[in-house]
Amino acid sequence: MPLPITPPPSGLPSGRPGDNIPRGIGCLLGAMVWGRVVWGDLPTLQLLSGAALVVAGGLYILHREVKLNAQRRRDAIAETSP
Repeated sequence: MPLPITPPPSGLPSGRPGDNIPRGIGCLLGAMVWGRVVWGDLPTLQLLSGAALVVAGGLYILHREVKLNAQRRRDAIAETSP
């Protein structure tokens, strides 16, 4: 008997990476601002360096996805042109 396919919980991102990265970066920055405004927390050097790594990785993935999509479009056009 095959296992049923269930969608991921609504809190988990689904879809293409390029669609989820801006939301993830926004949530990260929003959490830091929220922590400062509500609780008066100052981000530590470790938190800022970790956040920088996460943001840099996300931007790299976004850049790679844009390049891959452009290449796929060029390949599709090349296949359909005579």
